[in-house]
Amino acid sequence: AEEPDLAALRHLAKDFAALPPASAAGCKRAADLQTALALLAAQSPAIAKRLHEVATASQAPERLAPLLERQHYRLADWRLAATRANYRRFFDIAQLCAVRMERPEVFDRCHTLIGRLIAEGKLDGLRLDHVDGLKDSAAYCRRLRRFVEKARAARPGEARRGPFYLVVEKILGSGESLRKEWPVQGTTGYEFIALSNGLFTDPASARRLQLLAESFAGHALRFPAMLAEAKGEVIDSSFGADLERLAMQFHRLAPQFEPGEIRAALRRIAIGLPVYRSYVSAAGATSEDRRLIDQALASSMRGLRGRARRVHAVIGRCLKAPTRVAVEAAMRFQQFTAPVMAKGLEDTVFYRYPRLVSLNEVGGAPAHLGMTPAAAHRSLAERRREWPLAMSASATHDTKRGEDSRARLNVLSEIPDQWQGRVRRWSRMNKGLKRRRGREIAPSGQDEYFIYQGLVGLWPIDWLTPGAAADLSADALERMKVYLVKALREAKLRTSWLEPNEDYEQACLAFLGGVLDRRRSRGLIEDIASFLREIAPFGMLNGLAQTVLKLTAPGIPDIYQGTELWDLSLVDPDNRRPVDFARRREILSASPEAWKELLDNWQDGRVKLRLLAGLLALRRDMPGLFAEGSYEPLTVSGLAARHVFAFRRRQGHRVMIVALGRFFARLAGRTKALPIGEAWASTHLLLPPNADAFYCDALTGQRVASARSRLAVDRLFERLPVAVLTNELR
Repeated sequence: AEEPDLAALRHLAKDFAALPPASAAGCKRAADLQTALALLAAQSPAIAKRLHEVATASQAPERLAPLLERQHYRLADWRLAATRANYRRFFDIAQLCAVRMERPEVFDRCHTLIGRLIAEGKLDGLRLDHVDGLKDSAAYCRRLRRFVEKARAARPGEARRGPFYLVVEKILGSGESLRKEWPVQGTTGYEFIALSNGLFTDPASARRLQLLAESFAGHALRFPAMLAEAKGEVIDSSFGADLERLAMQFHRLAPQFEPGEIRAALRRIAIGLPVYRSYVSAAGATSEDRRLIDQALASSMRGLRGRARRVHAVIGRCLKAPTRVAVEAAMRFQQFTAPVMAKGLEDTVFYRYPRLVSLNEVGGAPAHLGMTPAAAHRSLAERRREWPLAMSASATHDTKRGEDSRARLNVLSEIPDQWQGRVRRWSRMNKGLKRRRGREIAPSGQDEYFIYQGLVGLWPIDWLTPGAAADLSADALERMKVYLVKALREAKLRTSWLEPNEDYEQACLAFLGGVLDRRRSRGLIEDIASFLREIAPFGMLNGLAQTVLKLTAPGIPDIYQGTELWDLSLVDPDNRRPVDFARRREILSASPEAWKELLDNWQDGRVKLRLLAGLLALRRDMPGLFAEGSYEPLTVSGLAARHVFAFRRRQGHRVMIVALGRFFARLAGRTKALPIGEAWASTHLLLPPNADAFYCDALTGQRVASARSRLAVDRLFERLPVAVLTNELR
C-alpha cells in the first residue's frame, strides 16, 4: 500500500489496541475508530483487499474460536434463543433486547432527546408503547411525569399552557381497569375499539356463527381452552429460557420443592392469569394484584391434588409476599406473563378462532359477541368519570385489520343465515382447489373459513362493480397473499415462523390464487362481488356510525393516518403503506356536496372524510363540551329502538345529543335499501323533562324540534342514519 495509507492503518491499530474497558466513552471511541477504518478502506483498494484477506483467514476454526471466546456473548443458532437466551428480549424477538428503564442511568440516557424537544416546545404529549414490558410500569410513569414537568419548566412562560399529555398502550382484559394511581391521562384506546366493535355486532347470532365455524373446523372451538393451549405453546416454544430463570429465582424462596416442580407451577399460573399482568411493585402487592393472582391460582390448581397443589399454594403466597426477595421474583414473573399473553392471544388465538374475525382485535374478547347498549353506556360513563382524556382509537399500527374492514365484517352478525348459505356455496365451488398433503387437506376447513372472512373484509371497493372479475388488481392480490402467509404462521397450527411448512403454505396460496383466478373462478368471483354489493353499504354505515361515536364520546379521538377515507387494510405491514395525502387535500378543498350525493357515491370515501372534518370542526368550536361535558345515556322507544344508540353531553348551557343507527342490514331486511328516513318510523329519543325545544344537526344543518321531550328518529335520520345535535342554532 501507499506509505501514508499504511501509516494510517498502523495508527488505527494502535488506537484499537488502546481502547479502554467497556464503558460509554469506550463505545463511542470504538464507533469513531470503526468509521475511520471504513473510510480508509474506501479510499485505499490495497488496504481494503488486505483487510478482506485477513478477515477471511480469521474464519479458520483455529483462529476464530479464540476470538469468539473473548467476546461477552456466545454465537448460537437463532432457534436456541427460546431456551438459552441470556438476556431479556422484547417478546420473542431475539434481535431486540429489552431496555431496563428501572435503572436511573438508563432512563436518563434514553430520555435525553425527548427532554430537549419538550424544553424547546416541540412536544406536547407522549404515547408510550407496550408499557406492560416494564418491570415497574407505575414507577416509570411517575418518573416520566416528573421528568416531563421539569423539562416543561424550561420553556418560555407562554409555552407552558395546559397539561402535558401522557397515554400508555395498556391492553385491558375483560373487567380490568387502568390503575387509577398512574399519573397519565389514560390508555391509547384499545378498549374503545372493543366497545365499538361490540356495539355493532348482534349477539343474537352468536350460536349460529359458532356452529358454522365449528362445521368448517370439524371440531369444537372453545375460546378459553384455545387460549390456554396457545399460551402454553408460546411458553414452550419462545419463553423456555425465561421460565427457567424464573424457576431458579422462586426455588430460592421455596427450596423444599424441586426446580422442575416450580417450573411447572409457574407455567400453569401464567396460563391461568386472566389479564396480561399484575403490577406488584416495591411496595408489595395491592388488593387488585392479590385478586388477580388468586384468580390465576384457582385456574391453575383446578384438578390438582397432593404435592402439586401444595407447590402452587406456596408459589401463590410468594407472589403476594411483602419481602424484598419475594417482591423481586413477583415483578420478574409479571414481566413474563405480559408477553406470554400477548403472543398467545394476539399472535396465535386471534388467527385460530374464526367465529367472527372482526372481533379478533387487540383489546377485544372474541368469546363475547356483541355488547348491550346498557353495558356500553356504563363503560362510557366510567370513561368520562375516570379517564376523560384517554385516547379513543379505531385503528392503530397494531390492529389486525382496518376499521372499515371490521365494520363490514360485523354485518355478518346481522345476517347469519344468508352468510351461511353463501360461504357454504363458495366452499362447494372451491372443493376442487384443495390439495392433499399426506394425511392433511390444504387448506384445512378452519383456514378455509378464515380465508373467506378475510376476503369479505378486505374485498376492494372497486371490485364490487358488476364484471369485477376483469378488474382484479395484481397489487391487491399480492397483499392478500402476504397476509395469508402471515396469518397461517401466526396461527402456528400447520406452519409457523420458527418452523415454516412451505408445502402447506404453497397449497393455501394456490387455493387463494384459484379462488381469484379470472379464468377458472369467474362465476365464484361474481358471486362474492354480488354478496359484497349487498352488505358493503351497511358496512359503510357502520363505519360512519363508529366514526361519530369516536369523535363525540368521552375521550380524545385518535385518527390513524390513512383512515380518513375507507380503511380496508390488513395487519402490518399492510396498514403502514404510504398515504395519498394529495387526494385528501383535494377532497377537503372542493365545494361541499349534499349528503345524498355523498351517500349515493359512498364508494369514493368522501362521505367519511366530510363527516370527520365536520366533527373535528365541532370539537374545535366547543372544546370545553368535549373535554368536560357530562355523559348521559338516552332511552329510545318504538319499533326500531334496538337499532339506535344515543346519549347526551352537557357543559353549562351547552348541550349535544348524539344518535347512532346500528344493525342496518337487519333493519333494511329484504329491501336492501339504505335505512334513511321512513325506516325509523315510530321510533323516538326520550329526552329529560328540562330539554331544549329546538336543536340543530351539526352535520346536516337541519333544524329539529322536540315534542313533549321526544325526538322523532325518522326526522333525525332523514339524511344520514347518524345525528349530532346541539342547542346552538347555526
